[in-house]
Amino acid sequence: MIRILYIGNHKNFVKLQDLSTNFNLAVSFNEVASFKSAEDELRNNDYEIILSELTIGDESALNLLDKESLIEGIPVILTEKSPSHEITRTALKNGAFDILDCDYLNSIILEDSFKEAIRYSKENKLRQDLEKRLDGIYANTRTILDNITDGIWSLDEKGKLLIINAKAKDYFKDFGKSPSLGDTFFKHIDDFLIEKWEPLNQKALNGQSVISVDQFHQKEQLIYLETACTPIKSGEVTVGTSFVVRNVTERELAEAKIRENERNFRSVFTGSEVPILLTSTATNKIVDLNLACSRLFNFTVDELKDMNFFDLISKSRIDNYQKDLESYRKGKIDHMDSHIVTKDQEDIPVQLSITEIFYNDEPCDLTFLYDISARIETEKKLNEARELAEKSAEFKSLFLANMSHEIRTPMNAMLGFADLLKNTSLSDEQREYVDIISNSGQDLLVIINDILDLTKIEAGKLELRPRVFEVMDTIKKVLRLHQHKADEKQIDLSLQFSSNIPEFLELDDIRLTQILNNLIGNAIKFTEKGEVSLKINKTVEKDQEMIKFIIKDTGIGIPEKEIATIFENFSQVDSSLQRKQKGTGLGLSIVSQLCQLMGGSISARSEEGEGSEFEVLLPLKIGNAIVKNESKTESKKELITDELHVVICEDNPVNVKLATKILDELGVVYHVAKNGSEGIDAVKEHNPDVVFMDLQMPILDGYEATKEIRKFSQVPIIAMSAHVLEEEQNKCLDAGMNGFIPKPFKIDDIIKELQKQFSFKAEIKKDQLDPKWKKLNMPGLLNLAKGDEEFAISLFDIFIEQANKDKIQFEKALNNNDVDSMKSIAHKLLPSFMMFDFVQLHIIGEKLDNREATEREREYFLERLELAINEIIEKRSSFIQGN
Repeated sequence: MIRILYIGNHKNFVKLQDLSTNFNLAVSFNEVASFKSAEDELRNNDYEIILSELTIGDESALNLLDKESLIEGIPVILTEKSPSHEITRTALKNGAFDILDCDYLNSIILEDSFKEAIRYSKENKLRQDLEKRLDGIYANTRTILDNITDGIWSLDEKGKLLIINAKAKDYFKDFGKSPSLGDTFFKHIDDFLIEKWEPLNQKALNGQSVISVDQFHQKEQLIYLETACTPIKSGEVTVGTSFVVRNVTERELAEAKIRENERNFRSVFTGSEVPILLTSTATNKIVDLNLACSRLFNFTVDELKDMNFFDLISKSRIDNYQKDLESYRKGKIDHMDSHIVTKDQEDIPVQLSITEIFYNDEPCDLTFLYDISARIETEKKLNEARELAEKSAEFKSLFLANMSHEIRTPMNAMLGFADLLKNTSLSDEQREYVDIISNSGQDLLVIINDILDLTKIEAGKLELRPRVFEVMDTIKKVLRLHQHKADEKQIDLSLQFSSNIPEFLELDDIRLTQILNNLIGNAIKFTEKGEVSLKINKTVEKDQEMIKFIIKDTGIGIPEKEIATIFENFSQVDSSLQRKQKGTGLGLSIVSQLCQLMGGSISARSEEGEGSEFEVLLPLKIGNAIVKNESKTESKKELITDELHVVICEDNPVNVKLATKILDELGVVYHVAKNGSEGIDAVKEHNPDVVFMDLQMPILDGYEATKEIRKFSQVPIIAMSAHVLEEEQNKCLDAGMNGFIPKPFKIDDIIKELQKQFSFKAEIKKDQLDPKWKKLNMPGLLNLAKGDEEFAISLFDIFIEQANKDKIQFEKALNNNDVDSMKSIAHKLLPSFMMFDFVQLHIIGEKLDNREATEREREYFLERLELAINEIIEKRSSFIQGN
């Protein structure tokens, strides 16, 4: 249905409707009487044709034709009576589709006009759609072209500019002259561009596509442009050319850099004195090498090329090399050591450094080979020197340990006899001499302990044993120890204890006490008047909480030049022969090293004649509060000697004999169990007051036996062991034991432990010694036997019998390399070695017990054990005969 808007006289409208009844077209009419009404109608409705009288009253349809926005795309047919040629031309010129003469209007003319108008309308709409699409395509193309980073333009066959994008315009603007569309291109650009591009354009017009890279100077900068010029064809005919220009400056500079690097690489590669070769990563074939590599392998360059590098690795090391290579590629190791084989079959140790690179478009390994023969020889000599130094250090350590043991033995005897002399009738002068002997001996023991500590520190064998302790209690004990000396010199000894110090700390309190004792002792020693103070507070150093100890005195002070060396071994402020104060110069060195071991530091400030100040910083670690067990004190029982019942769990006959001898002297009732299992039964049967528990026994050891006893009894259990380390003692306490006695035990040790548990009193007889004891020269045995000859002989007999058995068992274990059995035998014999003063045997026995003995030391132990047995047999005979 074709919708038609009629504008005009109603009478004429009726006539037109009558004419339309004869149409072959389906039409519908809508009538308006004025152009104003027509405008409103067109705004609100769509029509295919407008049929209007040319004039209505004073108005003309030509005014409606001016309303392009209203009649856009709608054909307008006008009617007029006998229209003149001028009227028709004007109407058509102003946009009317047709003008009809009303006097000659009929159905055929009107229908043909409508048909022609509809056809025109469709074609016009199609044209408009195509134009819109073309405009969209052109806009998209223009957008694409203007956003491409390459400069693009095209010329027709006569050289006129047809298309140019924004980037191309920028190029020309920077060059100086800028052509416009329609210009003859080569007349509107600079001469140097014509020189480069006109030949390209000619080749393209001849049907050839060409690419050229050229240098240009743009804004005083050198740039590289890559120009691609291609023909534009219509069928087989070239109708124009297309230019695409790209800025390839970065690429060209990078390629130039690569070419330069390649030249440099080749220069380094060929001229390097380090052997270098390139191998294919995939096949390990040698791709290239330098002359230094050729000289290393003693092959020519041509001989080595295409050889497999693996064929040049020592056959015995090829598997390790492949494993190392895999680890090296994964970054697990940072260098590789291997051995290569030369043409003359010489084996050369090398270090390899491998980097994966691309060479001739193939992944390759760039390998540097360093002959390390000289380095290995140097390392060998260094190792030999280090081993010699370690042996020397070990010898020094062993020598100092032996010397300390050798010195301790007569020192203990000297101090023991000095104590015995004190209990005899002495004149004042004699008592003074005995005191001097005793005090000098104690001073000598301090020196020996310092040497042992220094030896342990240097050997790295001094271990810290942190534990929770009450700070103030420990500090008071330290000060009480020095109070007497301070009072003698009339020196004030004071303490300033900050309130921010926790009640309990977790440190090695034994070593802390050693540090404070040394510093406070020195302060008192070098102060003749005034005071010595100890100040303790909390501080923060490098984001870590520390506890600070400041020991300050008003003594002689330290010269400024000496402060830097006072913490060195054997360093003393006054090293002259006439120095007033005695000492080895080891104390401050040991203190300094102890502070470092504990994660802290020590420093000193002093002025000669004005006193000194030492500052110790140690990491502050707060300990959990110790729950004090007062039950032991409360549970002490008042015992008469013969009421005390003891169970002894011990498998060593010598130790059993010694323990029973001591208990006999104390008048104690005892029961002996030879292993932990028998010990449990003895506790159940006899319900003793205390148990002495050996730690290493057959069937069930002391730890396991204690755990079983604790299931049914809280009887005090005292550990007995040749191990005197604090960690061993702590282990015993953790297992549920109540005390610790070192082997070989003395009567004083047993009394001390018994008194911890009970209100125990004992009288010890003091017998005069027979002179033959001095000839025996066994202070350890003398200290234990207390002059009892029968007891000493029984100890000789038991040792000879037991040691012979142990010697046979040790020899068997040595042959079978049975470390556990050797350890057990050595541990059992340690108390006897101390009793009979076999120092060397005791030292090696401790190594065996700690699984630290070398094969030679094991053999030496067996040899020394046999000599010790023979020595005891001779001593026993001489002792009995009184010789």
